[in-house]
This record gives sequence, C-alpha cells and structure tokens, in this order.
Amino acid sequence: MNLLIIEPEIKGHFISLYVRRVIKSFKNKDIKILILTSKEILSHESLKILRAEKIDFELHFMDELDYPTNKSFFNLVNFQIKNYHKIKKSFEEVFRKRQVDHVFLTSFEHFDKILSLFGSPFRDIPFSGIMVNPRHHHYYIGFTSDFFKDFVNNFLLKRLIANDKLNKVFTNDELFQKYIVKRYNKFHKKFLYFTEPVKLKKKYSNLQAKKKLNISKNFFIIMVYGALRESKSIIELIELVSKTKNNEIKIVLAGEQNDNIKKQLSNSFVKNLIKRGKIIVYDKFISTKKESVLFSAADALWCVYKDTPLGSSGVFFLANDAKLPIITNKHGLVGYYNKNYSLGPILDVDNNFQKSCEIIENLALKDSIYYSFIKNHIKFGNKISKHQKFSELISKNIK
Repeated sequence: MNLLIIEPEIKGHFISLYVRRVIKSFKNKDIKILILTSKEILSHESLKILRAEKIDFELHFMDELDYPTNKSFFNLVNFQIKNYHKIKKSFEEVFRKRQVDHVFLTSFEHFDKILSLFGSPFRDIPFSGIMVNPRHHHYYIGFTSDFFKDFVNNFLLKRLIANDKLNKVFTNDELFQKYIVKRYNKFHKKFLYFTEPVKLKKKYSNLQAKKKLNISKNFFIIMVYGALRESKSIIELIELVSKTKNNEIKIVLAGEQNDNIKKQLSNSFVKNLIKRGKIIVYDKFISTKKESVLFSAADALWCVYKDTPLGSSGVFFLANDAKLPIITNKHGLVGYYNKNYSLGPILDVDNNFQKSCEIIENLALKDSIYYSFIKNHIKFGNKISKHQKFSELISKNIK
C-alpha cells in the first residue's frame, strides 16, 4: 500500500507529532510513505525529527497556505476554497508520479467546510484524517450560544461523514467523540478517539533542568510553549506577571513566534522585561531534547486560550506527562478538564485582573494546593492511559 500523508504546514507540532507518529505506526510493514508538505521542511528541524525514526519516506511539495489577516466569514470561506484547490492540484501532481492507495490528512481544518460541499479532491481514493479542533458540538455542550453557526457546522458535518470515500476520522476531543455517538450513531464507527500521542523524551529534576538552562533555582517559571500566537494570551500573561509583587516569578516563552507576536514583544516595555530577565525567550522550533529540559524546569504551564473555545492541546498533555500544574481559563476542552480534575488554577483575566495576579502569586508559594495539583495530574494521567494509543489506532484502521 502507498499512503499519502498531507500536512501543508511545518510550524507547530503537526509534523513532529502527528506525521511522525503516523509513519512510526507502519514501521516494519510493507507500506510506502509519501508526505505532501511545504518545501520549507527541507531547512526545518522537523525533518531531522522524522528522519530520526529511520523509516523511509518520500517528500512531495505543495504551495504554502496564505492565512487571511482579517478573519471575516467571507475571508475564511475564501481561504478554505483556495486550500481545497491547492491540495487537489498537489494531490494530482503526486498521483501522476506515484500510485496512491490511501490519503491521510493530519488536519481537516484547512478545508473541511469546502470538502463537505465540493466532495473529495482525491478522486475515488479512500481518505482519513484528524479532526484536531472540532466545533460541531460546542453549542450542544454549552461552549457557545451561537445556534446559527452550530446549524451550519452540523449541516456540513453530515455531508462530510456521509461521503463513502471517508474511511476514518480520528479525534483528540473526548467530548466531540461522545457527541458523535449520541447524535450521529449511524456513522459513529467512522470516528475514533485518541489521547494526544505526546511524551517527554527524558525527565529531569526541577533543579537539574534549571541548572542546564542557567536559571536560578529560586525562580518560579511559568512557561508558554509551542507555536506562539495571540490565541495563547501571551501579552495578558506578561501584564499579569509584571504587576505581581514577587520578583522571582519569571516567564519562559518557548517556541516559534508568529509575526504578530514578534511585533507585540518588540515594544519597549516588553523589551525592558526581557533585558531584566523577567522574560526568557527561545524563539525557535524546540527539539525533543530541549523540550524535556524546559518542561522539567518549568513550575507551571500557561494554557489560557482566547478568541475561540479550543479543543485538545498537545501542550496540555505534555504538562500532564511532566506532572506540571496548568493555568487555564474556563473555556474549551482544556478548561473542562481543569474544572473536572483540578489540574491548576482557573483565571478570569479579562474580568478580574487583580484576583488573577493574586492567584499567580499564591501558586508561586508552592504550598499544599500546588502539590495537590500535581497529585491530580497523576490521577488524570492514569485515567487517560487506559485509552487505545494513537499508533495502534492508525495501524489497525488505515488499510
């Protein structure tokens, strides 16, 4: 079998996490792996991560996605239409050169709405993929009150899952999977739930890791990790920490910054905080080795998403592997997990800034509440470990 994996982007964790895990699932099997992605991968750290698996794969390239600066409804629809045609054109180029027996999408998000309307761009070839951040269930479970958006999302979802060439949909959103079983029972076997396939390569003591990074053992480190963009409330964290009375609370920003974040971090106020060592910046793709050191050195993970009630988060599950208290708001799946399992403090920065400052200061004391969050992470980790592993699901269901 020839499996074509499509991942248009190399930033974030999709290449290093999902593509790597998919190809790893077929190690020592008679399957040829083709990867369709951005040409940028040739000079990116993620290619080293894939090659480290010592599995043969063949690279093919496609045009990069052009994200709209103004995320109006019209612009987002136009974005998905363009993506649909880019992916279709690139698929045809691969198809002319190589036999393709199955297509695997590491994310439907780039063009899922248009895919539902236009049909499969992959001829009559079976396709599967991951729904990383589904929103179809948000109205049903109370994450949003927008009935019209819910109606449209579910109309399009019905069309997508009725496509007879759609083989399997893998989702990392536990609540979405439950929703599918309840509302779309006829098609529920097409959907498979997995927990994020993340694990730290190595674990160090907090003191060891801080020493490796030349960070004082007395500092309380709040880390923002991964692809750094506005939705991670980075500026809000900086404002909070700058107002705290505890000078030993520091911020680590670890990961590739998008252009807007670069611009926001370049103002004189933030630059002064960086100069004073209040903020420590690693503006680059983080290797798995460095990732282990950073998560071991951190004392808490900032996981406050805004603008959209997000679904699952690989960074959140890395924090669980590190038994690291997380700081969240009440929104989305991460907020749901925190409310139900008490994995860290829950903030309402927009409506209660001063209270949020106090919560951060209290967390930095590392008292009994701090350690209760760690114990709860252990319990939560035991719960999710019972789910079938991502690699097992892939190897059993992609045929």
